[in-house]
Amino acid sequence: MDRRDLLKLLGVAAVPPWLDSPNTDDHERLARAVLAPQRVDAQVIDHIDALVFDAYVADTRFGPEIALATVRAQSDLLHAMVDSCPQTLRPRLLSVLGNAVRICGWLSFNAGDKPSAASYYERARRLAHQAGDPDLAAFTLADHAILAIWAKQPRTAVDHSLAADYWVARGGNPTLKAFVSDMTAVSHAAAGNGSDALRQFDATGKHLDDLPNATPVPYYNYSHAIHTARRGQALLSLGRTSEAVPIITNSLAMYKTLERTDKTQVGTARNLLISELELSKARAIEGEVEEAVRIITDATPRITQLPTPRMGERLQDILDHLQPWADTPAIRELTNGLRHQKLIAR
Repeated sequence: MDRRDLLKLLGVAAVPPWLDSPNTDDHERLARAVLAPQRVDAQVIDHIDALVFDAYVADTRFGPEIALATVRAQSDLLHAMVDSCPQTLRPRLLSVLGNAVRICGWLSFNAGDKPSAASYYERARRLAHQAGDPDLAAFTLADHAILAIWAKQPRTAVDHSLAADYWVARGGNPTLKAFVSDMTAVSHAAAGNGSDALRQFDATGKHLDDLPNATPVPYYNYSHAIHTARRGQALLSLGRTSEAVPIITNSLAMYKTLERTDKTQVGTARNLLISELELSKARAIEGEVEEAVRIITDATPRITQLPTPRMGERLQDILDHLQPWADTPAIRELTNGLRHQKLIAR
């Protein structure tokens, strides 16, 4: 088989459309590893790892559906290599595979496919344990907690978060510890355990202080902005709206600063939108209809640049809180506009 045939073997999914100048040497090396898995080496695994990262970043540019096809293709390639992979590289390959599957779960979640997301997370968790990778296990369980909250299963979210806390303590990375700590807090808040939630948020502080010296975690970052936003969202879910508003407002300012100063923070634009919608929801709960509508109206042009079913769920949730004013001209105009742009389904 010649060079062209080897490259063709990988297909479009292995050379994502957002890569303007793919490294053909790396792709040929990967193709040969697919044909003969015993030839898998660290460079091949690193190459797939990089492709998965590119797809993860592409989610924030092109949406989850496009990114998911590429990550699924990479996970299929990795799975085909597992049995014949040299034993010295097997844990690393399983970790990269597990993370790719976890990202498939995250992208499915963003695409609105919760059952597939749950299935991917279960598989990723098993792979993390096979790889002996406690950080990946913790990361996956915390992601699964987010999914459970959105699926309105807060007690299950607490289960996943507490399990994540167990494993992250054995990995020791401050970035993941901060993420898991906050997800445990958010899960407690969703379950109505206010005192446990606030106590857990306070415990996150020591991990945040360690972030500047922390080893970077692949495919993830954490920040004081995310922590602040999650605290505000938790207070909102606990019904403490007047306390939540200034905290969410503060998170908006912090996200805008990150956008200007730290381009390594993947997903800041989407996080900013989520906080804006949380603030709109808070205003709706307070009966400040005009301000709730203004926030959504100002955010809509940016939402249309990257619409996702999950963002549509947030918009519908706000409209549900605005239902008492559904017959007013402002709410009718807002609802019809969101429907016309296909940002909400009903």
